Amino acid sequence: DWWQRSRSFSLQLTEFLQSQVPFRHVDSAIGGMGPILAASCMDKFVPSDARVATIEYIPNIGYTEEDGDEIRSIERITHRLWGLGAQIVFVNILPGTKRFAGCVGQTRRYGCHTRARVAALRDRVVDVALRYNASIVTVDDDSKRDKHLFNKDHMHISQKGHHHVFHRLLGMLNVSDLSGPPRKRISDGQTGAVAELGVT
Repeated sequence: DWWQRSRSFSLQLTEFLQSQVPFRHVDSAIGGMGPILAASCMDKFVPSDARVATIEYIPNIGYTEEDGDEIRSIERITHRLWGLGAQIVFVNILPGTKRFAGCVGQTRRYGCHTRARVAALRDRVVDVALRYNASIVTVDDDSKRDKHLFNKDHMHISQKGHHHVFHRLLGMLNVSDLSGPPRKRISDGQTGAVAELGVT
């Protein structure tokens, strides 16, 4: 139950933003939910007044063997947020090679991938982020720099990891820009929501 005791980076970010500007938080994260559902129900998961969004689908995609559909769904979500003028940050959490040690020959079992497959999906997600000039935070268990930010399962970030991501987000977001009107590229709705997508 460590995840119930932790303060996620999204919660820390929401609390900080609410202390700075009038904000409401829309928690669009449902554990294990991939991007296809979110893209299919855009009005529910991407509010028309979104000003800030964190998108975290790495490492939680690729299990349905519908990689193309998942990547296209992430692009649809990103396009909508871009059109709303939201500040978008992709959070890519890369599990370590040790995470997949017991998965040899069992890649169809839930929870089993290969490190190379997750990295390839990450590269495709990064391509989407770059097309929309979104910011990217990457935390990698195989990196000596980041290893201390993960739990013993080599997949989930620890409380220290959540704190690290929160501070990285603060360095990327233009908080002063949130107090003014949105810079919408597509006219729609009002201002003021934080959308959090993916699994935290």
